[in-house]
Amino acid sequence: MDKTDSNKQTKLQQEIGKRFLSVRLANNLTQADIAEQLGRPQNYVYRMEKDMNISLPGFFEIVNFYARNYDVNPAWLMLPDNRGELKYKTNERVKADINRADSDRLRIYKS
Repeated sequence: MDKTDSNKQTKLQQEIGKRFLSVRLANNLTQADIAEQLGRPQNYVYRMEKDMNISLPGFFEIVNFYARNYDVNPAWLMLPDNRGELKYKTNERVKADINRADSDRLRIYKS
């Protein structure tokens, strides 16, 4: 793997880590909360959110965990370009996400 490919991979790992972080924060959870639910040490969650420094089976374990427990769309978590993917799998979560985004845009517009 050349340096360009390595940089792309690192950036993608960081982006996916940020997605996991955003789901955790959206649910008002700490790293310790997620670690306890997963039965893993807090450092595991930290490494996952920082740069995906976890094993491939561990990655799929966490994708499955967020999909099952927090209704997150696995494609939104995993795809390099997830712009066309909904963050949540169910309509209720999608509607809440859209309403929150609309409120944020309105607040910025009024500023």
